[in-house]
Amino acid sequence: MARAETSSTWPETADNRLSQIYDRAPHADGRFWYSVVTTGVFCRPTCPSRRARPEHIRFHDTLDEARRTGFRPCRRCHPEQPSAVVRDQALVARACALIQAAEVPLSSRALASTLGVSTSHIHRLFNRTLGTTPGAWARASRCRPDEAA
Repeated sequence: MARAETSSTWPETADNRLSQIYDRAPHADGRFWYSVVTTGVFCRPTCPSRRARPEHIRFHDTLDEARRTGFRPCRRCHPEQPSAVVRDQALVARACALIQAAEVPLSSRALASTLGVSTSHIHRLFNRTLGTTPGAWARASRCRPDEAA
């Protein structure tokens, strides 16, 4: 009965979990995992794979519980690795550090090349994570009044 104590906002019922899987709800990532009997894989709730039929889904409270099913981890959502949101935030943090450490302003192309991603990808990540472009963020970080003193 410990599940009822964890969150009154999102009660952890099978129907609720199923709707979170079908909605690919980002807030469900890391709260539970599920396995699909017909494919023999276990996934995170945000997995972009084709949605399984409800009767083929089994829910797991922990990653270890999902591993014990004997199924393999999904190759699309990589449930044993950090979530895509965490990886994206880490990449943006690396980009920001590179921008600040650069002697001369980096172009978006040079920044993306250094990080091993495309220019459009780094722009999308910056927009999604910080709400701005790499160039605008670089200009704003160079103009901070506390660093001018």
